[in-house]
Parts: sequence; C-alpha cells; structure tokens
Amino acid sequence: MLTVRRWWLPVVAVAVALLTQVIPLRATWLRNLAVLELETPWLAQRAEIFDPPCHASGTFPGTKRYLELGLAQEPANVRTLTHLGRVRWLEGDCEEALVQWSSAAASGDLSAAYELFRVGRYSELPQEMRRQLADMAYKYALELAIAAKDQLAHQWVSRAIALVPQHKNVLALEGWYGRSGDIAAIKALWRAMANANSTNDAEYWFATARIHEQDSQWELAAIAYIQGAGLSPDPREFWLQAGHAWEQISEWDRAIRAYEQALAIRPPSMFAYISLANVYRIRGQYPEAIGFLRLAQEVEPDNFLPYYYLGLVFSASGDHAQARLNFERALDLSPDDPWVMYQLARLWYYGISQPATAESWLVRAISHLEQPPPVWWIELGDWRLAQRRCKDASQAYSAARDAGANEEMIEPKLTQYTSLCGSN
Repeated sequence: MLTVRRWWLPVVAVAVALLTQVIPLRATWLRNLAVLELETPWLAQRAEIFDPPCHASGTFPGTKRYLELGLAQEPANVRTLTHLGRVRWLEGDCEEALVQWSSAAASGDLSAAYELFRVGRYSELPQEMRRQLADMAYKYALELAIAAKDQLAHQWVSRAIALVPQHKNVLALEGWYGRSGDIAAIKALWRAMANANSTNDAEYWFATARIHEQDSQWELAAIAYIQGAGLSPDPREFWLQAGHAWEQISEWDRAIRAYEQALAIRPPSMFAYISLANVYRIRGQYPEAIGFLRLAQEVEPDNFLPYYYLGLVFSASGDHAQARLNFERALDLSPDDPWVMYQLARLWYYGISQPATAESWLVRAISHLEQPPPVWWIELGDWRLAQRRCKDASQAYSAARDAGANEEMIEPKLTQYTSLCGSN
C-alpha cells in the first residue's frame, strides 16, 4: 500500500511548484493591468507636487479590483499596496490611502514613502527613508536652482530640510546661489536650517554661523562653530570653519588653535594641515608653513592642493624656482584648475619677469572660469597697458566692468589709460 502511494509524491511536488510560480505571475499580471489604467489619472493628479488637495477625481472600480485580487494572491508585495493607496486617493478616500501608504512604507517601499513625503505626512517615516528622500530632494533642488527655477527649488529644499536637516547639502545650494549673487536666498536657506533644529543640535549652530557670515559678523560665526563643535559627533568641520572665520578678522592665534583642534581628530586631515600652513604663510613663518604642507602631502600624495600652497609659500619667500616647480606639479595633478594657472601667471610676471608667458597663463585661467573674478581682467589690462597695448588693455578693462567690477575699481585704471593712450 505504501509503494502505491509513493508515485503521487512527484506529482504533488510538481503541482506545488507550478502553483507557487503561477500565483506570483497572476498577481504581477493583475498589478500591471491596474497600473496601466492608473497611469493617466495619477500623473494628472501629480502635477501639483507638494501638498495636493484631497478630493475625488473619479471612481476606478476595475483598477481597485485588479489590485485587491493581486494583493490577496500575493500579500507580501507592498508595491501593490502602494498602488492601491493611489486609487484610494484618486477616489477621495484619502485617510485610507494614507493608512495603506504608511503600511507599505513601514515594509520598505520607498515609492509609498515618497507619496507620504509629497502630501506632507512624513513625520513617522523611518529615519533611513527620510534621509533617502531628503537626499533626493536636495539633489532636485540643486538642479532646479541651476535651471533658474528658484521658487520650485526653494519648495524642494524646504521639504528636504524638514525631512532631515543636512548642512552639507545646503552648502551645495549655497555655492550655487553664491555664484549667482543671491545673498537673500542663501540667508533664507540657513534660516530654514536653523529653524528646523534646536539649540541642542550641532546643525543649529552651523546654520547660525553661516547666517553670521553672510552679515560679515566673523567673531559671532566663529563662536557659533565652536558651540556646534561641542555638540557634533564629528566636530572637525566645525573647527575648520571656526578657524576660517577667525582668519577673516586676522585673529591668527585663535585660527591656529581652531585648526589644531581639527588636527587632533584622527585620522589626520589634509585640509587641517593646509589651513595651518596658510596662516603661517600669511604671518611670514615660511619654514613652519612648508612643514605642515609636507605633512599634508603625506596624507594625500596625489592631491594638487599641497603643491599649490607650497607654490604660494615659495613665491612669497622669493624662491621662484621652487614656486614654479610646485605650481607645475599642481597642474599635472589638476590640469584644468584656473587658480593654479592664475598664480603661475603672477609668478611669471612679477617673479620671473616674462610678461608674454604670464599673459598666456592669465588668459588661460580666465578661459577656464564661467565667471572669472573682475580683478583678473583688471590685472590683465594693467599688464597690457604697461606694454602700451592700448586697444588690448581697453578690452580687458571693459571685460572687467562686464564681470562686475565697480567704478571704484575701474575709474583709476581708466584715468591711467587716458594719460598713456589718450581719450580714444
């Protein structure tokens, strides 16, 4: 009797295997049918990106039926639950939609988390999901800012800050607004950042420091960074920024102490070594500066920055051969860096006294920046004027004005130009 029954075992196994394959396939087929029907009305509803009003825009019994059948056959597929929430939202049953999105998000579906983010119900999302959505929103805000869609950019970054305040991402946006000269937008970013945190959070003090910097209140900025350093699990950046703030008001000893605090954090930071070296260079303590830059090279041997700053130190100390060697090595490592080209141009002009080579480097530096500093154009005009190349000098001064040079910068140059070249 036992041997008779055994031939059924392979048949049962095959049947179970087929069933386990067919059920997910049928569930997927039902979900795909629903998504096809859902696509057009849902995309129309999503035209209003943030906080869309909840109202019925139709009934979708067939779509809902497909999704419910698919969910019954494959309960573990949380994406089906997300789509079902979208149907509920379109039908005006928005509280039920929120329940289903919350359930799907809790099970790991980022699409459901995005729907909650979009409608402003993100407070209960898991922290990792909040971070993922915030990163996406910061990135999109930057793209919108670059495309000059400022109002939309502010909406995205405000929502991102509300999700997870992250000063590093706000810094990227600050950099863009800084290039466009929109100081008001920069202040608004940091105020939103400060408002999203309490005074017990390091991020609050970072944002506060940046607000002080926009008002050139450098001592207050440095103090705020130091306050944040005491609260941050990773205080190195706070100490580096505090040192930079002290530098702005020539508080060199305080800057050195801040940079030494940054260096005390392991592993050692190339930027901390460079920052210390830069202070010693400004103070004329060249051996100390060179020593710290050699340490910076040990930390990051293939980075161009230690060579660039060594070039500045040797140039300041009058060792033009070593300055040129280090600037050229910096360019080997970073061939398109305009600031290295600019310093190499100045070395050729003021140190090595070869104006033609200097001008070629300065023109090259200018060509590598979309918005070169006005003083670069003025300096080029001065070099040309010294050679009585009046037309070329005039073109450079005109370009300086177009680049944003104010009349106080331009007027003395034009007076000198007129005395050497005449009114034409």
